[in-house]
Amino acid sequence: MWETSEEDSDAVLAVTLKGTLNTCHHALRAMMKQGAGRIINFASPSWLGVTGADAYTAAKGGVVSLTRGIASRMKLEGYKITCNAIAPIARTRLTRMGDRTMWDRSYQAGLIDRQVYEDSVNPPAPAEIPPIVCYLATDQAENVSGRVFGASRGRVALYSEPREEAGIYKEGVWTLEDLMELFPRTLGRGL
Repeated sequence: MWETSEEDSDAVLAVTLKGTLNTCHHALRAMMKQGAGRIINFASPSWLGVTGADAYTAAKGGVVSLTRGIASRMKLEGYKITCNAIAPIARTRLTRMGDRTMWDRSYQAGLIDRQVYEDSVNPPAPAEIPPIVCYLATDQAENVSGRVFGASRGRVALYSEPREEAGIYKEGVWTLEDLMELFPRTLGRGL
């Protein structure tokens, strides 16, 4: 992140996140008029926190959050509009230019699993991706919304939903001293 200029970060965010937001904005207007539709956004496994591409990682994380937000809103408003995201791994101009070191370090740090690592350092052809995109556009997938799917080399995967994992509670407001005492043996255990 410290090696990337503000202008480069702005460009990545503008294309990746704002471009998706703008596309969704206009698609939703048309879909709401017709009462139904499918939005399929493109994220990337980097939304999980892959190192070395911080603006891209942030933008793809934003695409995932946008996808979930749109799905929730459409459900609350009663529209038959689904919104999902695909986090594909495929050979592109960008992956051909990529630095394997980033993937090596991410795998060694436990940020990605072996399958994502193997597919990232030797990406499959883009032809692996369209079937899940097409499926999510069908009537059969009308109840699938707000989810993120991975796709690569013979694999279609469903990413887990982010959820609160654990909590600690007390009457009143937590102090730093309270957390210094309790956090290591509760929420911080095993971290």
